[in-house]
Amino acid sequence: MKTKAQFFLIAVLLSTHILNAKQYTLKSLCHLGWADNPTIKALSYKVQAKEYGSKQSYDKYKPHISLGLDTGYNQYKDVLITHQSSSFARGMFEYSVNAVEPIYQPFFLNNIKNANLHLMLSKLKLKNEKALLIAKITNLSIELIRQNQILAIAKSNFLLFKRLFNITNEKYKLRLVDKANLFQARAQLQQAKSNWITIQQKYLYTFSNLKLLVNSNDISNRYFQKRFHINMEKAKKRFSHGFYKHLSKNIFSNTQVQIYKAYVKIANNDIDKQRVRRYPVVTLDMRYASTQPNAVEGRRDVAQALIGVNIPLYQGGEIGDAVEEARLNLNAANEYLQSAKLKNSIAFEQNWNQIISSIGNISATRYAKSANYYYVTSALESYKNGVKSLTYVQLAEVNYYRAKIKYIDAEAIMLKSIVNLYYYAGISTSQRIGLLAKRYITSKGNLNEF
Repeated sequence: MKTKAQFFLIAVLLSTHILNAKQYTLKSLCHLGWADNPTIKALSYKVQAKEYGSKQSYDKYKPHISLGLDTGYNQYKDVLITHQSSSFARGMFEYSVNAVEPIYQPFFLNNIKNANLHLMLSKLKLKNEKALLIAKITNLSIELIRQNQILAIAKSNFLLFKRLFNITNEKYKLRLVDKANLFQARAQLQQAKSNWITIQQKYLYTFSNLKLLVNSNDISNRYFQKRFHINMEKAKKRFSHGFYKHLSKNIFSNTQVQIYKAYVKIANNDIDKQRVRRYPVVTLDMRYASTQPNAVEGRRDVAQALIGVNIPLYQGGEIGDAVEEARLNLNAANEYLQSAKLKNSIAFEQNWNQIISSIGNISATRYAKSANYYYVTSALESYKNGVKSLTYVQLAEVNYYRAKIKYIDAEAIMLKSIVNLYYYAGISTSQRIGLLAKRYITSKGNLNEF
């Protein structure tokens, strides 16, 4: 009863998703992830913040103008030796306009370059996160399609063992088999049922992970009720040596590698940031002021324009140490870049080799699946006619079940490897994923066809 309750609950959950949730394509799921994923949103805000940081660096090189105002009350009394005195009391008001224009500020110029480099870095991080998200969403979707096909196979397996149990039960009633055979058939039936329910639970768990990834609970699982459809001849032609050479040219265009290249550029600029502290600074200071000297009734107007030059002479070796520190940080950044290039190259090779081996593996497992289908069909007929034993039929069904799983797994591994290859080649886009789905995934045919 507990197993039946679990089965009913899972069936209700699956049907509820189908009826109430929206349907998406693989391409639109990627777009949904971009729109609602918290990490993408956070990185988008950081890009906007860096854009304002870049604007600030330019603004510092523009004239800075300020207005100074002084107002108040002044009382004055002067007593002379002759006992004569003079005094006055009056209000006073003074004002000035000050303007500073940087003529040559090497530190400001370096800040402009530094701000633009950090803006580029933040854009690359956003682009990389989008590419990673595309790969994650697509791989999870492929996994859901894989599990959905296995779910259909598990259901078919359960129905076959149910049919086998019914045949065994009829034979038991006719005293053609003993009770041990009946219990054996019942045990295999319950095992098949348990396996079916376990796969359903795994499917729901994976489906929840996808909803978490795209940050939406409103997704239908109807899209994943499809099957893989890989044409081996076309796949062999597509993944040729020429295509490999074409893709391998883009290995270092991968966004992860580009991020480390940006870190190297920033580290290079940090060396210049320390060096420019030795350079002279030239500014233009302009001032206009209207004052009341000694609080007299008359006013004095002053207009000034001064060019200031500040030449650093000696800083106690501080700048030299800072330059050396920045140079060592540059060495570290270069090492990280080389490591990223190596990892990316190896990952590219691994996924390419996996695709090539998968093409051969799919052909082999497809043949094994077909052969096992005829094997289990003949075994079942032989058992009905009393020629073969129950164990013989069960063994044939187990082999057939495993052959179908291996075939689907081989297809899923190939498609996941293609998705990963796109990422490491720097071409992971929703458009390519849309083409991949159109080329290798179909809703036609029976999910459980032999």
